[in-house]
Amino acid sequence: MTDDQNIGAWIRRQMLRRGWTAAELARRMGVGSGRISEWIGGKRIPSSASCIRLADVFDADPDVVLTIAGHRVATEPLSPDDPHARVIALVKRVRLTPDRLAGLEGTLLSWIEFDRRDQLDETPNWT
Repeated sequence: MTDDQNIGAWIRRQMLRRGWTAAELARRMGVGSGRISEWIGGKRIPSSASCIRLADVFDADPDVVLTIAGHRVATEPLSPDDPHARVIALVKRVRLTPDRLAGLEGTLLSWIEFDRRDQLDETPNWT
């Protein structure tokens, strides 16, 4: 596994990107800072549940985090006809300044939250 695909290196990059320490990440996840150090140092791999929490804390795709940690097999590349592939291709062509990135992330996160609320509204009422 290359360093780019190592869960410890990935966590380190995410923390660096946000200016967080291991203690800050531990606080946000509700785990001990020693656990974060073990993950970053390659002594332990986060459990599947911890990977889901890492994805949530870092606003990352849980499937990606689970794959990097070795809990899932990497998926096939997207078909060129998949709408996600088209959007990804467009994003790759745009110069992402900090303002543009913040706007794009904000829009996507708001849509995710909207979808979550929509899914909650579809749950059956058993009373």
